[in-house]
Amino acid sequence: MFNTKFCTKCGSKEVDPSTLYCTRCGEPLKKEPAAKPTNQWTDEAIDAATSFINQANTGLTGGGRWIAGIVLIVVVWLVIGAFIPTAIICGYLEDTQMRQFSCSNYIITGDSPILSFVLSNYGFIIGIIGIWVTLKFIHRKTLTQVITGRQTFDYNRTLYAILVGICIFTALFLFELIFFQSSFSFQSPHPWEYLLFFMFAIVLVPYQCAFEEIFFRGYLMQGISLITRNKYLIVGLSSLIFTIPHLGNPEPYEYGFDGYILMLLVSGASFALITLLDGGIELAVGMHAINNLWVSLIASTETSAIDGLALFEVPIAEYGWMGFAFSI
Repeated sequence: MFNTKFCTKCGSKEVDPSTLYCTRCGEPLKKEPAAKPTNQWTDEAIDAATSFINQANTGLTGGGRWIAGIVLIVVVWLVIGAFIPTAIICGYLEDTQMRQFSCSNYIITGDSPILSFVLSNYGFIIGIIGIWVTLKFIHRKTLTQVITGRQTFDYNRTLYAILVGICIFTALFLFELIFFQSSFSFQSPHPWEYLLFFMFAIVLVPYQCAFEEIFFRGYLMQGISLITRNKYLIVGLSSLIFTIPHLGNPEPYEYGFDGYILMLLVSGASFALITLLDGGIELAVGMHAINNLWVSLIASTETSAIDGLALFEVPIAEYGWMGFAFSI
């Protein structure tokens, strides 16, 4: 609250709080009303949301550039980042005839899932580089302009989402265990192997989720906004596009398409809506990361796209309307 007093007759202001009458006209003084409190988080999100969607118009935005950009990103991600390193490792395993690992159809299996996990997630780091190259040389814009409406990426928002996610997943896990007496089976991983996998997971999984959020909720969603400004269409189309590549995961073939597709659509729509409302992908990255870290490290189904070392196996026959653990 300000100590300034003002005169309602002549408008003069007196900074001395003990002054009762205007020194110019003699009228009684009144206290200047206090400034209306604001919610900094909300105001910032509103400004960022406006900037985020408007930044779709920055740089070079021709339709041909978006098609070329998508093709370039996918090639860098899947070919340079995923296929080539896997092919090299598979060739090395065949030449050395290592008993611990084998490669069949470019799928690496063996005594430990760590090698396969690292290779499958390493490609997402290269994918982010591909997005950066695409933006710099095709669209003439910065990476920041497709990930947030703020000046820089807000890591505090991501950490906040991760902490909230930990609380939610822990509560759901205990609720399932206590009230439904689910028979989660402890997998008893080797402590040192689990520790090594844990270190790789907390580094690589956030990159995997960051790539998907930058690509689907940043790059593609801004591209869709150039076609339509209807937020419902933007959210719906982006979640549908997000679902399509995940149909290659093994879960729907093992536990049913309906439940899995529903979860993907709901997840994609939620991440897209949060991104639009908050003005950036920071919260979506945190939510996505804690989901996949939970599946990798804590609780997963027997069949999962994430070949991790989860402590518990969740026994389910099929995905219901709300599956407990799923990979996105």
